[in-house]
Amino acid sequence: MGGINHQPCSEYDPQAILLSNLFSQAYARFWSGNGKIEDALLFEMGGMLNQAKFSLTQARSEIKESLRLIEATDENMENLLQLMEEKSFQDLSSLNKMDFAGFKERLEKIGLISGNGSLWQSSVNDISEGGYRKMFGTLRVRFGSLSEKTRRFLEILEQAQELIVKGDLQTGIADFVSLVNG
Repeated sequence: MGGINHQPCSEYDPQAILLSNLFSQAYARFWSGNGKIEDALLFEMGGMLNQAKFSLTQARSEIKESLRLIEATDENMENLLQLMEEKSFQDLSSLNKMDFAGFKERLEKIGLISGNGSLWQSSVNDISEGGYRKMFGTLRVRFGSLSEKTRRFLEILEQAQELIVKGDLQTGIADFVSLVNG
């Protein structure tokens, strides 16, 4: 949580904190797996193929756990949405009057967000058109896409296991990535 993914709202805190925590853990596991892939590449370059294989196995394990946590995040998002519905959560009426452009500028000035206009505008549109319900719908679609991309990445890593045995991981992984991204 740490103030990054969650804004406190007392009635929903436990469910919201769990949602934030699951996503934070998924993110951390993914980057841990990425670090293990880098280890594998370095070991391969040094001719230490057994260590490279082990690092790649660790990478796959971390990425698989990240996928599991992404899927749990999606399930938890549904639980939070259900809780909000049960408690008759209503969007703030002041959202209709909010100056989102000015708010964005102030957040950028103090360094809380970067200038990613398309993501910001998509979020503003969701909030304006359907409040939290629309925002949750968008998030669920994005988590579905993230799950699918993570599954494809795992497929690449499974094929990379064959490459590492021959010492061809560094040259072969680029080919696999381009095939998957197609």
